[in-house]
Amino acid sequence: MLAVGSTALVEFAVFANLPLSPTDTLRAVMLGGMMAMTMATSVREPSRRPVVTSSLAMAVAAAVGATTSTLANPSNLLLLGLFVAMSFVAVWVRRFGQRWQARGFIAWQAYFFTLFISPPLTLLPYLVLSIAIAGAWVAVLLTTVLHDPPALRLRRMVTALRARLRATISVCLDLLERPDGETERLLRRQLIQASTVSLMVEAQLGKGSLPSTVSPVTFRRWLLNVEIGLEEVAGASVELAAPPPPPEHNDVEANGTPADQTPPSTQPIVLEMDEDSLSKVTEALRALGWGDFDAAQHAIARMPEGRAPLRRLAAGARVMLEAVEEWTSGRLFAPESPATGSAQASATRTASDDSTADGYEQVMQLIGDNLPGSQALATVVVSERRSHWWSPGRLRFQTRQALQAAVAAALALTVGEMLSPERSYWAAIAAFLTFTGASTAAENARRAVSRTLGTFLGLVMSLLLASFTHGNPVAAVALGLSCIFLAFYFQPVSNAVMIFFITIVLGQLYEMLHVYSNALMLLRLEETVVGAVSGILAATLVLPVPSMATARLARQQLMRHLATLLDECAELLWGLKSDGDLLTTMVQVGDDSRLAVATRSALLHVRSFGSQTPREQRLTSVLMACAVAARAVAQAVDAHPQLVAPPTAAACKALADECRRLAALDSLSDSGRDATKAPTPAEQVEALAPGMAIDTPVVLRRRIRRLAESLTLMTPRGGWR
Repeated sequence: MLAVGSTALVEFAVFANLPLSPTDTLRAVMLGGMMAMTMATSVREPSRRPVVTSSLAMAVAAAVGATTSTLANPSNLLLLGLFVAMSFVAVWVRRFGQRWQARGFIAWQAYFFTLFISPPLTLLPYLVLSIAIAGAWVAVLLTTVLHDPPALRLRRMVTALRARLRATISVCLDLLERPDGETERLLRRQLIQASTVSLMVEAQLGKGSLPSTVSPVTFRRWLLNVEIGLEEVAGASVELAAPPPPPEHNDVEANGTPADQTPPSTQPIVLEMDEDSLSKVTEALRALGWGDFDAAQHAIARMPEGRAPLRRLAAGARVMLEAVEEWTSGRLFAPESPATGSAQASATRTASDDSTADGYEQVMQLIGDNLPGSQALATVVVSERRSHWWSPGRLRFQTRQALQAAVAAALALTVGEMLSPERSYWAAIAAFLTFTGASTAAENARRAVSRTLGTFLGLVMSLLLASFTHGNPVAAVALGLSCIFLAFYFQPVSNAVMIFFITIVLGQLYEMLHVYSNALMLLRLEETVVGAVSGILAATLVLPVPSMATARLARQQLMRHLATLLDECAELLWGLKSDGDLLTTMVQVGDDSRLAVATRSALLHVRSFGSQTPREQRLTSVLMACAVAARAVAQAVDAHPQLVAPPTAAACKALADECRRLAALDSLSDSGRDATKAPTPAEQVEALAPGMAIDTPVVLRRRIRRLAESLTLMTPRGGWR
């Protein structure tokens, strides 16, 4: 909002001294403000010099788009044909990386916005001047007032992570008070969001965001401890809120059988808590949520013992509490600081060296301000599909998507012309935007539907606001700037909400141009529907990227990295030096879990009206459980650097083999195991339990058993895909 508002003021001051009419001045300033908004939100560089060069390069791209649109304006056919070509190029240049993606988008945006304001040819030099002023001014802002040093950005992201921790623990409290399926699903969503923020923090490491007193590896261990501690607390809360098992399952511990030697099928999940126990657990969670170190420690010590979920909650809470206290006290950045709490970095046996950044391997890269989507997976799916040498199926993913965008734009323009020859480009815009941030046919369809919904709600709100801002340009500008801020604020949360506010902004722009009418806004909704349908048809029929194949690859990739993580744990538990990096693999597994959940959530199911079927929900839950349990196992191994336990190493190796077996399957319905002969993962771990009980910490044994049970659920009696 600051970039748009200040750019508009600067340009009004400049154009007030030029021989332009008020309408032409408004056109030039509107174009400059729109370009400033895109530049300010797209330029993401770690230092000032790249910020300047990127801003100027985007200004050049915008000038090319505006010039092309203005020169083609006299010929409607040429104008719309170039719109299709611009849509193709804007998507095709994404193959060259994030910077080119931003340049292609701003060139396309400048083209359509110039089309929107319909300037005469004589205004072209002033439009180019407006874009140049916007580029220079945004460069000044991004290197001064809006400069975002990596260290400050990291601290803000950690603050956001702590807020997400409090929100997740709040849902844990709700689940204990009102245990039901909806609250449990909300808790799962909160965990996904917390993991997303954690991965975004991870992406900031290695960019000069840390002081010299702490290495990226040390901070990565701290971050993983926070996240895994939260996952353990949430998992224990789910177990505590579960209904009590049948009476026959509760006789095991009463007979004196140790919990670690109880078969998974008969081990009790939880016994009903009395009011006093529930009160103590609630007190501990509240203190933990607010980061009150002393109160939380005292409350955890007062919690009842002897029950597996309570022990799990206490262990996870201690790990999380120690990590948060290290951040708030500043010990994490102290020169003599070891790694957090339970993971002594100086004694770790992984290949990385915590005293320097030499052992650090960057895993995450942000695209803009967002984590990467499924594009990398979709690219692999496309490249692995067999096609004849002459078949268009051999085209690269970016070229496929560029062709889809061009076909969608052409189809939208053709149908849109039937509704309104002057406004048909609205349909093309809606069609193009369905390919922004989406990789598969299902993702495109979901974005198209959410965009249509946001447009409809935005139009309703525009109609309500029109009477308040009519004839009041100051109010219209203030409302427009506020909605621009809200649109980008909610962009990471919901595409529909972002489009809702953008639609209100466009309504105010029409008001300032004195062309606003209810019929015009209704036409915009109709054109948006045409564009959304065109985008869905193009993504589905023109060289489609299969959604199910992408989801399957995400599941297989998760299983492969789980096998790698467990192999590294086994090597460390055998007393060997691991060739891999345990912490790096843990981060990779977290990202794989995010993508596996996202790709399966994007699948469309007609009978369930687009939402996940119960079968898909169960598989998603099992995938998350496997990733959470495996990372918890690795964290426990990393926390005991001197531990040598061959039976536990054998258990990790057996589970790694199971993960490799599952990764090799195209369909989980075809398990490939003879259920009457081959033992399940849970049975294999159970056979090793006596040896593991000798020298392996209880926390590690329980986490291995939990992982084995989750992997056993990956081979159901049928139905997975």
